[in-house]
Amino acid sequence: MKLSEPYQEIVDSCRIGSTDLVEFPAPGSRNRIFAKLEYQNHTGSHYDRVYPWLLDQLEREGKIHPAHSILVETTSGNAGISCGFVAQRRGYRTIIFTPAGARPRCNQLMRGYGVDVREVSGADYVADARDAMVTLLREHVDARSGGFRMYYSPNHSQLEISCKALVPIVTEALAQAGGSFDCFIGAAGNGSTLRGMGDALRRDNPKIRMFGFDPAAAPNAYQIKYGRIPGHTPRVHQLFGVGVWDVEFPHLTYAVRQLLEDVMIVEDEQWRQTQLELRAIGYDVGNTSAAAYHLARDFCRRHDNQRILIVFYDAADHY
Repeated sequence: MKLSEPYQEIVDSCRIGSTDLVEFPAPGSRNRIFAKLEYQNHTGSHYDRVYPWLLDQLEREGKIHPAHSILVETTSGNAGISCGFVAQRRGYRTIIFTPAGARPRCNQLMRGYGVDVREVSGADYVADARDAMVTLLREHVDARSGGFRMYYSPNHSQLEISCKALVPIVTEALAQAGGSFDCFIGAAGNGSTLRGMGDALRRDNPKIRMFGFDPAAAPNAYQIKYGRIPGHTPRVHQLFGVGVWDVEFPHLTYAVRQLLEDVMIVEDEQWRQTQLELRAIGYDVGNTSAAAYHLARDFCRRHDNQRILIVFYDAADHY
């Protein structure tokens, strides 16, 4: 299914998709690491690929309309920026709940798109923001207010749309790299990127090895995979959007159990050092992007003749 004209115009008039694929130095013998620069999208992350499709589908289904719908979302940063951008272009009012103090720069960018940003304090990070969102919807959603829960609902067709919207990352990368990949390493997050890209990569190469990763401080996907937590977990970390406790993400559960060979763990000092190294060669990437490259290099030290795909999800200016 193609985008309707209003949403195709958003994609065409802004830079959404067709991001660069860049090869980075890889240790070992005949290894190659390729990174898809998703921070080149209009608002600076891969979520720009998702929200035009989500809103378009909801409008086609008659579930939302700019005249009477308020879009309600939770985010730790990037998703909210993309949601706010697309919603503003279509004339929607948007309310987004986010963990207090998590990413002030992202909150600033969301407000720039007219988003009503509501910071939620609490020890449970995104789970507290989600609970505040659910409370708002229960108290205020009726025929007059028209509030619609966007991304984290487990019960609507947008789960599938969010995955399909990310398939072009793989299609583009395969064409740009001139062939298949042997390995994919991706942030666990809410699982939509892992599942959307993972399914597409497996269709291209059924033998591809896929790995997710979590921060050592909050190994949520690791717990789903192995039923236990490795070591001491203080929960607080700086890999925003990854390691989210107490929130059910259907895509993450599927990806961990059906696609991932293993869930890697990364320490703060590891990705911070890699981030400095990337900055020194002109790539000022965000925290999770640096973690992906660190883990890809670590994988290369133990394997040879591998073509590895990672994603640079956002840039450092989102932190």
